[in-house]
Amino acid sequence: VYDGVMNEKELFSTMERENREREDLTAYEQGKMYRMALDEGLYPSARKLAEELGVSHTWVNKSLAVADLPIALLECFRSALDIQARHAILLSAALTKDARSVFKRAEKIRGQKLNAGHVVEELIGSKAGAKLSKLLPMQVNGKKVGSIEHGEKAILITLDPQRLDTEK
Repeated sequence: VYDGVMNEKELFSTMERENREREDLTAYEQGKMYRMALDEGLYPSARKLAEELGVSHTWVNKSLAVADLPIALLECFRSALDIQARHAILLSAALTKDARSVFKRAEKIRGQKLNAGHVVEELIGSKAGAKLSKLLPMQVNGKKVGSIEHGEKAILITLDPQRLDTEK
């Protein structure tokens, strides 16, 4: 008999489902939520969490990889929300191979305002990373709406849809 009161696991499941339906949910946000559920003992493992929520075990692990990145690396990004699962996989592999070098590179790039892909290149020691320019803000009527970054072979334009007037 349902008494109108949800237990913690039911509440988490409902919250997770609602969050997953958001279009703007990031792997970092999802990973933090999964990490909290595991740390609080709501699920005995990431696999069990995935099974009970009806989501891919791979997605859970990728999201956890983002959320579990060391603070020193997270601080290199403009926002942890910019980090994608593929970035975390590359960074985790680099940390396993040579954590000391990754942390040294992190000290050098912290605060440089590079886009997420370029931060990853710098942290893993990709030679392409050395050729990238700094991020330039893009403004419309004095309001920042995105950024422009250029390198030797490409120009990357990033627009923030929340800051643009979509009717114009």
